[in-house]
Amino acid sequence: MIGTSMARIFFHLGKGRIRVEIPDRVLVGTYAPGEHPPTEAAEAIVARSLSRPVGCDPIASQVAEGDKALIILDDITRETPTRLLLPPILRQLESAGVGDKDIQMVFALGTHRYMTGEEMARKAGEDALSRFHVFNHYWKDESMLSDLGSTRSGIPISVNRRILESDWSIGVGNIVAHRVAGYTGGGKIVQPGLSGAETTGRTHIMAGRFEGEDMLGVADNPVRAEIEEIAGKAGLKMIANTVMDGKGRMVGCFSGDPVKAHRKGVEASDGIYCIPIGHKVDVAVVDSHPADIDMWQAVKALEAAELAVKPGGTIVMFSPCWEGASKEHPELEKHGYLYPSKAEALMESGELKDLCSIAAMLHVGKILEKMRVIVYTVGITRRETETLGFEYAADPQEAVEMALKGAGTSPEVLAFKRAAEIVPRVR
Repeated sequence: MIGTSMARIFFHLGKGRIRVEIPDRVLVGTYAPGEHPPTEAAEAIVARSLSRPVGCDPIASQVAEGDKALIILDDITRETPTRLLLPPILRQLESAGVGDKDIQMVFALGTHRYMTGEEMARKAGEDALSRFHVFNHYWKDESMLSDLGSTRSGIPISVNRRILESDWSIGVGNIVAHRVAGYTGGGKIVQPGLSGAETTGRTHIMAGRFEGEDMLGVADNPVRAEIEEIAGKAGLKMIANTVMDGKGRMVGCFSGDPVKAHRKGVEASDGIYCIPIGHKVDVAVVDSHPADIDMWQAVKALEAAELAVKPGGTIVMFSPCWEGASKEHPELEKHGYLYPSKAEALMESGELKDLCSIAAMLHVGKILEKMRVIVYTVGITRRETETLGFEYAADPQEAVEMALKGAGTSPEVLAFKRAAEIVPRVR
């Protein structure tokens, strides 16, 4: 590429950065979530939201002395500023006479791994761990779960029994786009957050049977309806969901009814993470930040990039994946992201049993049927990367050059930073 004018672009790799060069003549644009400098302190935003919740009374008016309260927190794969949200929630509970012994906190892990004590302290604060009973939900532990029948569509419901034993519960989270639920936040803190394996597997398989355009960034999609039915049956009373900008600054806090407050938050999130593009291109170069911990999280960047790439095109993804592919889902590590028809066949034969792995295969397998995926990672070997179904690049620049080499004489390229959170939308 001697004599070619090059654009130098820095991408996230975990907390660090990497640089690649892309010829100016092929680069259509570089995008990232919007930046909105705050006009007031985050604490003030949270306090105002909790004092005037959407669609319900303030916390102190919903509870009484002696009530059992459950505060449901998302895990370390999310960037929710939990330590800012907890103090005002606790103050309202205390003002209504709910004592420390009647408050529990659970980390809604979904099908993710257990959080360590240090991770729980980092997320909720040492004070919370010393004052309250704080524990991890675990999707494989049947003793934690209670049966609630089925949704109207027939998905069996099992959820953590602690939410059923509580008098009042609140879900604390953050709102960005999501391939299954349309957006994170709201009732998603219960499904998959506090649910059993089959409940989560069946909802995610449902999502895998739709195209990405019909799900990612679509708040009222069929799976969101399942999620909200499950959360309602489990008795989720309230949410406190934040929206952060591309620099991690709080833009808003949306507290109240799990559906009504969530939709208000979606409106704010959409203004930051929706990326209008003119048309689909041949190549998208993306990083997975902040979905960095493993490939189970990182593929969110692929699900976003798919919306910006033509069939037959290429996605280049940079992701650290420090914890490998997905230790909680060994069937995925063994078989990789199978094409949907193969995954469905192996599910019907009983060879694949982990419904959540099957769902992941449906989501990513749809992408691999349509386009190449080239991955640069520091946490997964070449062999493991190729088993998953991706092409392996030894360094970031090699990944870009591999994509351009196979993209014809005049390819068009888009670059997306923090792609795991964004929604590219063709105008």
